[in-house]
Amino acid sequence: TKRMSHGWQLGGSIVYSSLKGNYSYAYSGNSWTAPFNNPNWYINSDGTIPDTRPLIIKLWGTFTFPYDLVASFFVIHQSGLPWGRTVSVTPPTAWVAANNAQALSYALQVEPSGTRWTPDLDNVDIRVEKTFKMGKIGKLGIFLDVFNLLGFQTMNVTVNPGGTWRPTDAGTTAGTFTPGSMIVTGVNGTRIFKLSARFMF
Repeated sequence: TKRMSHGWQLGGSIVYSSLKGNYSYAYSGNSWTAPFNNPNWYINSDGTIPDTRPLIIKLWGTFTFPYDLVASFFVIHQSGLPWGRTVSVTPPTAWVAANNAQALSYALQVEPSGTRWTPDLDNVDIRVEKTFKMGKIGKLGIFLDVFNLLGFQTMNVTVNPGGTWRPTDAGTTAGTFTPGSMIVTGVNGTRIFKLSARFMF
């Protein structure tokens, strides 16, 4: 970090991490109890923890120029999220009747987390400000913020098609697999321009 002096400041950071295990440290819903309620949860659970970001790079700075002009920027690069495909298993009807069980399906990991990754994220934000002196009254600052300057976009896609596996009996590889579908649910990455003013006295 370089503190503001001689008309400029600059800072940055690099974080590299490798989080391995079979238990997420993040809390969402009943995630703290789910691993202890069903032994199926641990199938292919050893791998990269879903909450990890292996690489995060940040860079920011501010520069002053003649004529009361100030420019700032903030840049970030972030690794994507690890994931692995899952499949929903539905027990056979005959097995359910024979064991007096409920015909509930259960989603299983068929790949460890970290087998696949979502795309990396990049973003650049800037601000340019010009100050005008208003005599003895004060100063008027006009500034423009541009968020996502380079127009980086990510598409929200159901990349894990999942699908359903219906075995004909317990302990067999015979059955029917119905693949899921990849669905585009939206696009992130709007470039935003924001013009603002402030009066200082």
